[in-house]
Amino acid sequence: MNLATILCLRFDHTHEDRDIEEAVQIYQDILPSRSENSIPNRLTCLTKLATALQSQFEACQQLNYLDEAIQYWREAVEKSRSPPVLSSLLDSHTSLADALYRRFDEVSHIPDLEEAIALHHFTLSLRRDYHKAEDPSLHSLGRCLLRRFVHTSNTNDLEQAITYHRRELHCRPAGNDSRPSTLEALASALCHHYDIHGTQDSLDEAIVLYNQALQSSLDGRHNDLRVLCLSGLGAALHRCFDEVTGSTQDIDASIANHRRALELYSPHGRLRYKFLSRLAAALLSRIDHSGLEEDIHERVSLHCRIIEQCPPGSVD
Repeated sequence: MNLATILCLRFDHTHEDRDIEEAVQIYQDILPSRSENSIPNRLTCLTKLATALQSQFEACQQLNYLDEAIQYWREAVEKSRSPPVLSSLLDSHTSLADALYRRFDEVSHIPDLEEAIALHHFTLSLRRDYHKAEDPSLHSLGRCLLRRFVHTSNTNDLEQAITYHRRELHCRPAGNDSRPSTLEALASALCHHYDIHGTQDSLDEAIVLYNQALQSSLDGRHNDLRVLCLSGLGAALHRCFDEVTGSTQDIDASIANHRRALELYSPHGRLRYKFLSRLAAALLSRIDHSGLEEDIHERVSLHCRIIEQCPPGSVD
């Protein structure tokens, strides 16, 4: 199993498909030898195998690998209960919930999201009962509830998501490595709150939070988060321009943030077309306001790139 672990570590650095494929095969070959009666050994192997399969899914985007990972996470959840060990319970339930959330991202199967929410509620209750830090479960639960709100428009989910993210922020003071992701999550939820209720305070607070998150994530470890913050801030400033201020400063800043998000995002990322679409939308608002010819030409070029990169069947 040590060889498989080394291969996974090398894959994390090199992204060579053959490394993760070989690691998965080794774990699959080893698993039958891990007796059902030797729960700690089998649980360790299940965890490593499921994790490797998820890495394989992310590398090749073949859903069957994620489906298989979820099967192994389910067994890991069962094994973590016999006998119950707190760390194993938290890890297995959280990992299963995260995998189900990831599958929801791909296929929008609402029972996956419902199950993920139930699992995160369970881990949050465990953390409370054993006086463990609540913020990891608060973050995941808030994220899932916001996603369900987007899917169902149930405003109760939105209000709960905001509540959980505020509690999470209280648990992550300035200097905490996870604080920027909390700021981004709360800002995103507040933008949705503004969209539903038109509350200017929500939009203003979201803009402040996005800026704080960007200031707190300047090192290279947070590039993915910075992309989300830059894009979210760009969208919030675009709303501000269109619906509140009409200020060219807001729309110019919106466009600048969208450009910076695209600079940081991978040229081959699967969601690049969405970031291009947000930039194109902001340019259209500035065209309507100022009629700059260079914006018109850029927007035409952007739409050509969006069409090229948009997945077949996408409704975006």
